Amino acid sequence: MRNLVVLLLAIFITACGGGSGGNADSSGKETGTKFDGLFQSGEVVMLVDKNNAGKVLISDGTTIFYFDNIYTLANELRLTGAAVISDGLYFYEPSQVVSIFYEGNTARVSTTINGDPFVYSFDRQTDKLEPLDSLVGTFTDPMTGDSWSLDSAANLTINADCTLSGKLISEVSFYHTVDVDASGCPNSGFDGSYEGMAFNVTVDSTKYLAGFIYNDAKEAFMWGSVPLN
Repeated sequence: MRNLVVLLLAIFITACGGGSGGNADSSGKETGTKFDGLFQSGEVVMLVDKNNAGKVLISDGTTIFYFDNIYTLANELRLTGAAVISDGLYFYEPSQVVSIFYEGNTARVSTTINGDPFVYSFDRQTDKLEPLDSLVGTFTDPMTGDSWSLDSAANLTINADCTLSGKLISEVSFYHTVDVDASGCPNSGFDGSYEGMAFNVTVDSTKYLAGFIYNDAKEAFMWGSVPLN
């Protein structure tokens, strides 16, 4: 899965001037639309959690799209303030507005961000996480040699450009919350504590454990995944 494996520890981007993200605002009328969930469009993943973490994350594998604020309007998820993060690139536009329209289990977006088309039709994935016991073990990315290890007490260790040591803390329907400490980073400014999400995705019959972690104080983000089979 070439495109989903890339960004963990390959991106050490500080969000200079960017928003810290995630002020959920559900001021729109309740319509019964289920906004939260894990969505996919091929290898592109969208995680929406406006109720708990107040986050919307979209990754096309080489780039993370991250948003400041979330608003719900009928069947529309309206995002304001877009950050685009990839290896060697950071773009932030606080006035950017992105609308994602829901119809059943499909979420569609068609706009432009940083001058590039941002057009996807996402399908909702099942809200079932892999059982923890099925994740116990050490998994290695054959492309990079990075390894992810998880024990039966949900302790997580990732050995890559940085060493991440932490734990899967709780389960929120379609993802685990994660607290980790980063050490030994090439730039010591990225050492420290992070929080985030870990979740399962399947692409071309291969299951992956994917993760997104952030430190709002440092305005630093990391993303990546490892195959489970």
